[in-house]
Amino acid sequence: MRAHGQNLPPRTRTRHADTLRTVLPDHADRIQNEPNWPALAATLTQAERSGHDTIALLHKAVEERELDTADSLSDVLIWRLRNDAKLPAAVTPPKPKKRSTTRPQSPAAIQPPSFTPPPPPTPPGATRGRGR
Repeated sequence: MRAHGQNLPPRTRTRHADTLRTVLPDHADRIQNEPNWPALAATLTQAERSGHDTIALLHKAVEERELDTADSLSDVLIWRLRNDAKLPAAVTPPKPKKRSTTRPQSPAAIQPPSFTPPPPPTPPGATRGRGR
């Protein structure tokens, strides 16, 4: 999850940092300095893509229980957010778009599949092959 968060566009990370400052102004700096801040940003991104309002979701996660005794605020919030948003335990990073390694062919170079028509039906009364 952390790697996914580290690969988020800067604009997305900034947006999630702003969300964090809005909901947790007293803890935002601490959370952003924790090793799992990128994983929290990735979780917020996934929740957002699932249709959740990240500010409301983060408010809910914060109100569930106090945070002051947590060793890692980001880890606690990740767990609560993933649970509340019904997200899978692990983030599946988006697959990179496949790049074609071959040049596109011109329409004239594309050949339709070959087709051999079946033989015509044998008329009634006609015999096939040699008679006995």
